[in-house]
Parts: sequence; C-alpha cells; structure tokens
Amino acid sequence: MELLLGLLTYLAIAGTVRIGRRFWSDVERDCGFESWCASEPLVVAVRCRADAHVACLHLRQLLAPDDEVDNHMGSAPWQHYRYAVDVRTLGEEVLLVHITGCRLAKREGTCADVAEVVRTLVADPRAEIEEVWLHGQLHELRPAARRGVDRNRAHWIGVVEAGELSLREMIGTPTWTTNV
Repeated sequence: MELLLGLLTYLAIAGTVRIGRRFWSDVERDCGFESWCASEPLVVAVRCRADAHVACLHLRQLLAPDDEVDNHMGSAPWQHYRYAVDVRTLGEEVLLVHITGCRLAKREGTCADVAEVVRTLVADPRAEIEEVWLHGQLHELRPAARRGVDRNRAHWIGVVEAGELSLREMIGTPTWTTNV
C-alpha cells in the first residue's frame, strides 16, 4: 500500500512539473535579443572539401521538419529560446546557418540541439567537412577558460579529423564565410 501511494505521489509530481513546463515559463522575453535574432545573424559555418551540396542536404534532413534548433549551451537568454534557422550555400564549398527568428521554448525535447546537429554532420564521412565555425554561445566553455569571456565576441573554430571536431577560440569569423 505504501509503495502504491509513493508511486502515485511521484506520478502526480512528475505530471505537474511537465504540465508547468509546457504552459508556463518563468523566463521573460528579451525583446533586444529577439530583434538581434530577426536580423539573421550567422551562427554556424561549415567549409567542405568538395561539393557542399551533400552536406547541405544532410544538414537540412537533420533540421527537418521545422528547420528549428534548441541551444542548451551558452548564457541567458540563449538556452531559453528555440531558433528558426536557414541553411544557405556560399560558393561550392561553404554552408552558412543563419538564425531567422526565435521564440521562447516552453517545451523540451521536441527539437534537435544545435551541438548535436553539428556533431552528427561532422561525423558523416560523405559530407567531407574540413572546418566548422560556431557562434560563441553554441559550445560549452572549457573548465580552464578564463572568467569573463564575452561569448558574443569570442567564437569557436575547429578542424575535422577522422570525424572528430577539435575547437579553439577565435575572435570574429573566418574569411571563407564571406569570400567565394
């Protein structure tokens, strides 16, 4: 009887938390951040060894059906929003991912995390990815990272070797994101 009562109590609490997460958010909208997202900023760039269309197709499949991602890294308000993204090609070798809009994410687990999408894309040998650039908010800070790093200014650049991405800090964006 005590076991049944404990189980019912657990289910009631878990259900209440789930319903609360779905319909209420203790996070307030950040209008300045939402305006920045609407300006279509670049957040991920991928340089391929060969034709980028294979990587582009795979990336679009990873983002389907809604072309949205979550971001569980970074600082507030980044992890409280869901992002609409647009994948664009630049020349024959470069993919650019821009945020086209955002909304508060009241539900969890229904959308791919951007870090997982990048890891999956990098691991695909058909994509022939050579280099990846990420916005500073899209990757976790290393434990040894200095305090006070401006994640909106210090971004990540990484090379791909044997399906693994090794990242290091970088200020700005690489030239290949603007040059064809």
